Amino acid sequence: MAVSIEITYYLVLNVSGRLQARLKPTPAQYQGREWVYALRWEEVATNRYDYQPYVVWRRPPYAGKNIFIGEGGIQRTTQANCGNGSLRIFMFGGSALWGSGSPDWGTIPSQLAKVLADSGYSACVKNYGESAWVGTQEVVQLVMALKKGEVPDLVIFYDGWNEISSRYQTGLPDAHANLYDIKQKFEQSPAHLIMQSTSTSKLYDRIMTSLKMQKPYLERYRLRDEPLEGVPASIREQYFRNMWILLKLYYGTINSTMLFSGSP
Repeated sequence: MAVSIEITYYLVLNVSGRLQARLKPTPAQYQGREWVYALRWEEVATNRYDYQPYVVWRRPPYAGKNIFIGEGGIQRTTQANCGNGSLRIFMFGGSALWGSGSPDWGTIPSQLAKVLADSGYSACVKNYGESAWVGTQEVVQLVMALKKGEVPDLVIFYDGWNEISSRYQTGLPDAHANLYDIKQKFEQSPAHLIMQSTSTSKLYDRIMTSLKMQKPYLERYRLRDEPLEGVPASIREQYFRNMWILLKLYYGTINSTMLFSGSP
């Protein structure tokens, strides 16, 4: 019976993913776009992640009609000109920058590359965005790129939402998203991890959540109640500290008082 349930629900998840891509209501801005259904399925197919040193996760390489992910999990930027003498621009952010809901040519980095190209500038725009990433992961990714000799002329960070949601989810001032899920994978027994990864376990979670016998995703990992007054300031302070560290790395002139004062 257990094997039958597992196989059946595995097939249901596969079919429902394809049907959802086809039957999901199409927002007005997607009306008449021939690529929208293919994009939806490609987003389902790319919604998996490999462990990566220090930054924790990135999507693996993928080649689709609307989504192309190269080595190192880097999303393709269309109209980027990476020849000698081009302005090198690195962009960092979460799913909004990576391009969730958009084909390659519709992402923010691709649109920037197009604007620059149309204006006569030769620019190599690189999209380092990744879903659910926070500023600290982006800083680490930038440092790793610098260690490889990839030095940009300009770095752009496009952040905000993930810093807020991760702070709410974990209750910690500086932590990446899904901290406790990933923590469990490291700390729990192999048998428990195998059980959690089954389709039957996913079915159980859906049933319990729908019956309101299990808290929704974010509520499940909320550690404690806390006064909301200080939360925005703590989020802002951590983000500014990351930026000050990068400025110190670049200019080498920022003292520790400036670094930890929280001043912009």
